[in-house]
Amino acid sequence: MRKLISMSVMALLMSNAVANEADYMGLGVFGGNGSRGFDRNDINYEEYDTGGITFKAGLSEYEYQSIEASVSLLGTNTALNNFVLFAGVDVDYIITPYQRQKKFFTPFISLGLGSYHFNGDTDNNNTTYDETEGIAFNGKVGVYIKMTRHLEIEAHMHGKSFLWNSSENDTGDSARREADSMTNFYLGLNWHL
Repeated sequence: MRKLISMSVMALLMSNAVANEADYMGLGVFGGNGSRGFDRNDINYEEYDTGGITFKAGLSEYEYQSIEASVSLLGTNTALNNFVLFAGVDVDYIITPYQRQKKFFTPFISLGLGSYHFNGDTDNNNTTYDETEGIAFNGKVGVYIKMTRHLEIEAHMHGKSFLWNSSENDTGDSARREADSMTNFYLGLNWHL
């Protein structure tokens, strides 16, 4: 739990530092589904529902590119009714075909990396793994919808793949390195400063 708290504080401080120089800030919610397992051939491979909240701050680079830092908190409910919590920081590179806020619709694509903490119980090979850290790989496709000079709606689909460090299970044995992947629909508001 201490790792989760210290990571959350670090993420908020980083977001605050970015926000001091930010061109925009945003808040949104997302939901979708995911899967967990060593790979899709794993007999313990399982699917789950997921949802969460994201706070973001972005810097526009040139006219068609942005760098965005975000803090996300997301939860999953496994088939075994175990709640699993993910918390982390992402940095994404966003490309648009023209400058945002110049047209009503602005499509975009994005790629990025994240650092996440996993906290919860999952059952795999009849043992329980509690917490670990890992790397997230992100991809987004979406649209910005201009509402006013300062306000826009953001809607996108994003995929995340997590690769977790090895961790100990409840018997003290070392766990396999496992992976999560999820696809979510995001809806949020961005405020241009």
